[in-house]
Amino acid sequence: MKNALITGASRGLGLALARQLAQNGWGLVIDGRGKKALEEARELLSAKTKVIAISGDVTAESHRKKLLKAAQELDGLHLIVNNASLLGPSPQPQLLGYPLDVLEDVYRANVIAPLAIVQTLRSAIKPDACIINVTSDAGIEAYGGWGGYGSSKAALEHLLRSLSCPRTCSIRGVNDECCSFIEYRIFPAS
Repeated sequence: MKNALITGASRGLGLALARQLAQNGWGLVIDGRGKKALEEARELLSAKTKVIAISGDVTAESHRKKLLKAAQELDGLHLIVNNASLLGPSPQPQLLGYPLDVLEDVYRANVIAPLAIVQTLRSAIKPDACIINVTSDAGIEAYGGWGGYGSSKAALEHLLRSLSCPRTCSIRGVNDECCSFIEYRIFPAS
């Protein structure tokens, strides 16, 4: 059985990916910040495959250690999908007016946490594993008012390209530019 970790898997794209992998018989470690939504996702997916659901914040070291323990329970990972993300303020402010403490939070969630997950789970990652970082077209093309979020996604893309460089690491890297609005709930309800 192949196994995957999907962060931000309680809804939207993360849950859709988890459903497809469960349908194909993959073992899953899923996480999300909302306990209730994550438990509902676990119940849904458990009908198809083994699922370990851990609620928490990917920016927290203690949470990442729990993800490692879960990955070890499944006998390692063939796939990591870094889907958890933080948009920041809405509406998005111009960079010159962007609160720096909030920008640090965005970078911590969107750049530092995905790398920290790979570092923490390194011993549980299979040699030919694949990492998918869910990014954004705002990470490729500058949009007015999207500089904070977009620059964090650009940094995430560069990070994965660096990780997948054959001279430094054997992990296969894939960046997925997810441009559509798939019930992300990153925007406030109208």
